[in-house]
Amino acid sequence: MSQTENNKTPLHIITGFLGVGKTTAIINLLSQRRDTENIAVIVNEFGEVGIDGSLIEADGKPFNLVEVPGGCICCASNEMLMDYMGFILNDIKPTRIIIEPSGIARPSDLIFQLKSSEYKSLLDFRPVITLIDPALYHDEDFRDSMVFDDQIESADIAIITRTDLSTPEKVAQIREELEAMLPSKQLIVETTFGQVSAEILDLVADKQFSFRPGRKEKNLPHDHSFYLGKGWIWETGIFDDEKLSALFTSLAGEKRLLRAKGIFVTRENPVLFEIAGGHFHKRTSEFRHENRFDLIVHESDQKLVSEIKEKLDLCFESGAGE
Repeated sequence: MSQTENNKTPLHIITGFLGVGKTTAIINLLSQRRDTENIAVIVNEFGEVGIDGSLIEADGKPFNLVEVPGGCICCASNEMLMDYMGFILNDIKPTRIIIEPSGIARPSDLIFQLKSSEYKSLLDFRPVITLIDPALYHDEDFRDSMVFDDQIESADIAIITRTDLSTPEKVAQIREELEAMLPSKQLIVETTFGQVSAEILDLVADKQFSFRPGRKEKNLPHDHSFYLGKGWIWETGIFDDEKLSALFTSLAGEKRLLRAKGIFVTRENPVLFEIAGGHFHKRTSEFRHENRFDLIVHESDQKLVSEIKEKLDLCFESGAGE
């Protein structure tokens, strides 16, 4: 589908907490439209190293990628975000724009920025899509997070993902609670591995699912002040697949670790390693430029960062990661 009849560019915000699988879902959506659309993707990560953008650029090509660096997009300089938006609309002229905010971003703040911007008349705001990991949904620590609540409340379309790692009873409970929310969700989807039909991009926002601008006026403190993001890039070196697998497996149950994600060059293929929602995921990737690793912990757990870095340095085939 191209631009809407009024020449506005469809804009999609795909949100969800850290490690919920947003990037995987976006790559799957892009792969279904690679031959028919010119899509621009804006990626914002809280960590120091751009993992998600690299994955989309390598695995979801050929699409236009713009990365908003530093912090989270809803707190980033409004001028910076609008500069990117102006460049995309005026120079790239995409048929559609997808924004992947940081996993600790409040989508209500981002929508407020966009709907208050000079470009609001050029954008067709489509239903906000939120991915929900059952493991996080049923975790009391995450349920107490204002960011987590905002992401779920802002969702017009709720995608319950990783259902294969949950129980039917827990998934059914999430669906029941989502269905009881007001205003009602426009659509609730259950899936695994981020597999979502691209037809979801063609849905238009129902007028009853209007954004509540009053939320911005509450001026609530932002949870990301309690998080620490740290990352590293190794331009050379080959990692040992078995050592990495053992390390990530050992870290999967580490409660202090909010997300760990890396793309590593191994003897066979570049491999994506990720811990999200307490689970270890691994798959090959098309990204072949260098080794990248990013992790996010609570601010009080800086010692854990050093411990993981030391163990990671021991995963090189050569034993050195200069």
